[in-house]
Amino acid sequence: MQILLPQILETLINFKFLVQKYEDLAKVMDNYRSKTRKKKVLCTLFIENERFLHLSRTIF
Repeated sequence: MQILLPQILETLINFKFLVQKYEDLAKVMDNYRSKTRKKKVLCTLFIENERFLHLSRTIF
């Protein structure tokens, strides 16, 4: 049993390290998605604004 205890502890530490890495990666991906979502919304608003300005110039 004493021989297995260090191996079990090492396995648990490695597992905890991997879980932390995946949590960090998930946070990075969430931030990336949030930023790209904001960029898409801003780009869409800009395009719609340009279309509206072009239409108003055409009419008036």
